[in-house]
Amino acid sequence: MMSGTLVAQILLICVTPILTRLYTVEDFGNLSVFMSILSMLAVGSTGKFELAIVLPKKTIISSQLVQGILYINHLLVFLIVLVFLLFFDNIVSLLELEQLSYFIWLVPLSIVIIAFNTIFNHWFLRFRKYHVSSIIVLGSAIVISLVNLVFGYTQVISNGLVCAYVIAQFFTLGLNIYFLRKNNLFESIMVRSKLGDVLDTLKNYSNFPKYQLPSEFLFTTAAQITPIIFAFLFTKVVVGHFALALRLVKLPLVILANAINSVFRNEALDSYRNFGNCELLFLSLLKKLILVAIIPFAILFFIAPDLFEFVLGASWREAGTYAQLLVFGLFFELLSLPFRSIFQITNTQFIYLRIQTLSVILIISAIFSGYYFYDDSWYAVLFFSISSAFSHLLSLFYIYFLSKGEYLKINLQNS
Repeated sequence: MMSGTLVAQILLICVTPILTRLYTVEDFGNLSVFMSILSMLAVGSTGKFELAIVLPKKTIISSQLVQGILYINHLLVFLIVLVFLLFFDNIVSLLELEQLSYFIWLVPLSIVIIAFNTIFNHWFLRFRKYHVSSIIVLGSAIVISLVNLVFGYTQVISNGLVCAYVIAQFFTLGLNIYFLRKNNLFESIMVRSKLGDVLDTLKNYSNFPKYQLPSEFLFTTAAQITPIIFAFLFTKVVVGHFALALRLVKLPLVILANAINSVFRNEALDSYRNFGNCELLFLSLLKKLILVAIIPFAILFFIAPDLFEFVLGASWREAGTYAQLLVFGLFFELLSLPFRSIFQITNTQFIYLRIQTLSVILIISAIFSGYYFYDDSWYAVLFFSISSAFSHLLSLFYIYFLSKGEYLKINLQNS
């Protein structure tokens, strides 16, 4: 599954230099704002019950979870559509979404499609069809790349990047249904149960929305609210430069962090069982990570503007300038992300929730400070990077504290 995801990410990176010459910076800004709105509204659209789909021994219980997720999703989408109907003009005016305009109506539709795709992905995981998930991720990346290129060359529609994303989601849905039928899993997932049984099942797994949802919402908000704020305070051009700089620098970072996290989680569990702590493991991996990351980040800091201009085109030099500023915050994010599973291992998610809450407050304050005191996006990005670095340093402090085995409530029953 990791290989398919990795190839998909590499494909998206490779096609980016072509897209930056076919679309304007503002087009990328519109896509970023659309994706931010969609991500923040979609994060609660499943109640995080999809995480429980793999757990029950009986398939009927998992299908009841699926049914419950769809009830939650459709209710949320109904409320979103109602709000759009009543306050559409106000929302467009407040967030300055005139260029997206009625493309915003694709948000509720996308939330429904994303819910189905999320459910189907976890259904494949339940039956250990990992290769299927990998194929679907890669197929989706190929489709979105091709559609982006077609819309970019032909210019047949405005906001082609947004439309390509939605089309890719529909394609992913089609692939999911195809592979469900091919693997004889479609009938089991579509079993209908009585409403009372569904509600009882949701109640039995209520810890997922209770504990996972707040943390996930704050994490998503911290990551996605920045383009919306930049669009509100500055311009879509600023959003486009910021969003692409963040995406291109962060993508390899996330891939590396996820790879390290998969190793750290398993070894940390063994270390806690055998020694009551994982301090030596944490410090060893942290030192190696610093040595691996410091030189590439230092090089990027000095060459980012020239690199972005050469690879993406002359109009993207400003994105390279933003990348220079983001290096500081992203460096510390790389150091903390691989180890955040320690909060789950030690049953201290409440600490991580508080860190995320503080992070959201700091990020919003930082961007507004750059605007209020300097009225300059350069300072807003700089302050954003500094606030991000502080949040991740704070996270690292607590990770180290927990790795020493102090103040632990280790939850090994589900490990």
